[in-house]
Amino acid sequence: MLRNTRVTLDGLATVTAYAVAEGVWNGFAAPYLTREQADDLAAQLETLGDPEYDETIRYLPECPAHLDGPEGDGYLHHSPQYDDECQSWTAGQKVPGDPDGPTVYPVGAYGWVWTVVD
Repeated sequence: MLRNTRVTLDGLATVTAYAVAEGVWNGFAAPYLTREQADDLAAQLETLGDPEYDETIRYLPECPAHLDGPEGDGYLHHSPQYDDECQSWTAGQKVPGDPDGPTVYPVGAYGWVWTVVD
């Protein structure tokens, strides 16, 4: 795991991640973001104005009942490239191997093309 490392989503949005697992999803990095970092990512995606990347990510204190996800807080994610019902839930968790660390959110990890830039 890399710590406090900058990552980019297709070169369009760049954030500092609390921790990053490299090469774990089809050879791409998997970032773990604090709530502040995830909110920064959400704000960047909101301003892109590109339909392909016009993702909607918002923090919720618990998983919506219709998604039947794990208990706890997390981020709801919707992508307009899919139908209106296609939403996913990213629950807060501890970074593997870091039980005393902050709660982090693997928003876009294991599904988006993330690259380490530092």
